[in-house]
Amino acid sequence: DSEFNNELASLIKEHEKLKEEIQNLQNKIQEQELTVHEAGIAIFVCKPQGYIIDVNENAVKLTGYTKEQLKQLSIEKLFDKPEIITDISKKIFQASTKELKLIQKSGKKIYVSVIVSSSRNEHYNLIVRDINKQKTAELALIESEHRFRMLTENMYDVVWTTDLNLKTIFISSSITKLTGFKPEFYYHKPIKDLVTNISYRIILDTFRIESEKLKGKQAPKNQYYISLDIKLLHKTKGSIWVNMKAVILQNKLGEIIGYQGVFRDIEDKKQILQTLKEHKKKYNFALETTQASVWELDPDLIKINCDKHIFKLLGYPQKNNLLFRDWINTVYPNDRMYVIDILESILEKKITHKTYECRRIHKDNYVLWFKEHAKAIIDENGKVKAVLGSSKNITAEKRIEDKKFKYYAGLQLLIESAIQFLQIKTIEESYDYIGETLIKLIPNSVIIIGKINEEQKLGRAQSVYGANRQKLLNEFKELSWNPFESDVSIPENFIQKVKQRSLIKYQDNFFRFFEEISGLQADSFIKSKFNFKDVYILGIVAEKRIFGTIVILLEKNARIASPDFLEAFIYIASINMQKRYIEKELQKQKLALLKSEKKYKKLNATKDKFFSLISHDLKNPFNTIIGFAGLIMNNYEKLDREKIKEFSKLIYEAANSSYEMMQNLLQWAKSQRGKIKPIFKELNINELIDANIKLFASDAIKKEITVNFVPAKNSIIKSDYNIIDTVIRNLLSNALKFSKRKGTIQITVNDYNDYFQISVSDNGIGIPDEKKSKIFKIEAGKVTYGTDQERGSGLGLILCKEFIDILGGKIWFESTEGKGSTFHFTIPLKQK
Repeated sequence: DSEFNNELASLIKEHEKLKEEIQNLQNKIQEQELTVHEAGIAIFVCKPQGYIIDVNENAVKLTGYTKEQLKQLSIEKLFDKPEIITDISKKIFQASTKELKLIQKSGKKIYVSVIVSSSRNEHYNLIVRDINKQKTAELALIESEHRFRMLTENMYDVVWTTDLNLKTIFISSSITKLTGFKPEFYYHKPIKDLVTNISYRIILDTFRIESEKLKGKQAPKNQYYISLDIKLLHKTKGSIWVNMKAVILQNKLGEIIGYQGVFRDIEDKKQILQTLKEHKKKYNFALETTQASVWELDPDLIKINCDKHIFKLLGYPQKNNLLFRDWINTVYPNDRMYVIDILESILEKKITHKTYECRRIHKDNYVLWFKEHAKAIIDENGKVKAVLGSSKNITAEKRIEDKKFKYYAGLQLLIESAIQFLQIKTIEESYDYIGETLIKLIPNSVIIIGKINEEQKLGRAQSVYGANRQKLLNEFKELSWNPFESDVSIPENFIQKVKQRSLIKYQDNFFRFFEEISGLQADSFIKSKFNFKDVYILGIVAEKRIFGTIVILLEKNARIASPDFLEAFIYIASINMQKRYIEKELQKQKLALLKSEKKYKKLNATKDKFFSLISHDLKNPFNTIIGFAGLIMNNYEKLDREKIKEFSKLIYEAANSSYEMMQNLLQWAKSQRGKIKPIFKELNINELIDANIKLFASDAIKKEITVNFVPAKNSIIKSDYNIIDTVIRNLLSNALKFSKRKGTIQITVNDYNDYFQISVSDNGIGIPDEKKSKIFKIEAGKVTYGTDQERGSGLGLILCKEFIDILGGKIWFESTEGKGSTFHFTIPLKQK
């Protein structure tokens, strides 16, 4: 019994254990069935021939058939690939999953994955899972990827993707067209080897800043991209400009995983922008250097749009738009109606354009002259939509014009004086002629001419003009001082001022001058006798010899209008006195001066030739001016416009010729008096030559002459600007005169160790051999004519020789008659 009970207990225990295992298995089966059910897995149990024996609920849902309908079907009816039946019949079971298309009851085909496994009783299980959505998405992704690659490979812009470290993951093949490098090049190189150093730094800094914004959620999520202009390395060009548009790539967790974007070629755009920038600089430079401005007026006369240059010229702060009333208020009152009439005529289409001159008022209340051009802008309907205009400051030109007229008047005086001095035989007669002439030039003044003994520092008034001599003598007697009857002690500083041979305004006033010369105190009694405002001194000096001194006492309303002509007049007088002095000394010391006879004859011939030049070469043009001006004045109503134009042209050419000769004459006179002292300052020789080429641009265009200039590499020198400017101007003027139409002028600058050499070449008429030795000699002066009958005296080349000698340089020429000439001169770099 005991053994039986123990065995029974053991069996009961084993039975309970088996029941527990069965329950566990049933639980696992239920869990698996639940998992299969929830996972949507369909199970088909079938025979080796393919007939379905049983299915689960998921198979019913998947196929759309009922369970009974499925048991009447063969597996091959459910799949579009019947070879699955062959695999089952041949007992071919693969561990891998097959992807097939299952045909639903409705006829729709869906993608499924199929696993075949053996079952009991030689039956087989088909485990089928719906993968239609996944497969469709995969195929769409493949199609999208294919289309993306097709797009990127065929578009001009370059599409690229990099990882977080800027290593290239993908780049389209269009990169080869852009940079010359194949895509493989970019897969093997770091970003810093693909762009310029500056571009690499810009990319790193920008991506870092933008990434930080993205992490801090400061950047907008929609329509967000980075745009940079950078330089990519190019296979042959070195580098090219591209525009890079990029986005930052993030995963679902918001983590930055890389960058994606496109490159677009902007090299042409950059070049265009650079060209536009350069053109704008040139445009602004042209406006600034020519002191010009451009403006646009609306048709309602309300607003005017001006550029910055007009505001700068007139001294006003710049504005984008200006009211028309403010613009017209800058016009000088007497010119306003004239300007308004022109603008209204253009707006009313009475005229289409007009060039006119007017005055405008500067902010500081002085007047500027402007030359303006206004033109109507017409739209497609024929209406005036705006008036476009330009304004150029011509104040300097107007002043030069005014000076020219004054010079012409003074020039006539010089011509007459030169002829008169030739007829004067004694120095005393010269004093009288000087005094009478000066009082005509300077009304409301007193002219006192005196003599100075430089060795003894004594002087005496010789004669007085412009006031009653006896009255002055009486006034001096009242002061117990008479400079006309006794010598006066002359201070050394006064003598030095006289020897400068230029017009000098005496320091302070008349009474300071009176005290210095007389030694008397200018008390109230003396001040009651004289009412002079200013005192000017001018020496009659030639060859360092003082022939006399001129004291000019100006009353309150008097002024000296033309100091240059006054100095030139006195210099002519000085030369004449020197000539008379030499003649007198020659008579007294004929035997003692035999050795130097040749020198003085040459000097005498030089001076005579000088007087001959100014009496003939300057007189003839003025005869032309006076003659034709008289014809126009007396026959104005009878002459037609063509005749007036012809006479005016002759007057203009004669006046220009005289003006040029006069300029050279005055410069030569100053050089002879030693008045010209070189002022050595740094100057740009290239800019100086360019300025002279522009000065003669109209003459060159008129004769269709090409002026070529080869600038110096080192163009900065230290010399006298005005002297070099005068030499270049004369040489270029001569080259233009004696060049044939459509000729060529070449200007070159060579830089040597100790000097600069400047050469002016032409292919004109050249210089005959018999005239070459006389080119730089005043006594050989003779009127010459250019290829268009331009008048020349030869003074220009003589002046060039004088000026280059002053600088310590050399001037020479090479010429072949009929082939042209080349004039060379040097500028020492070391001042002597």
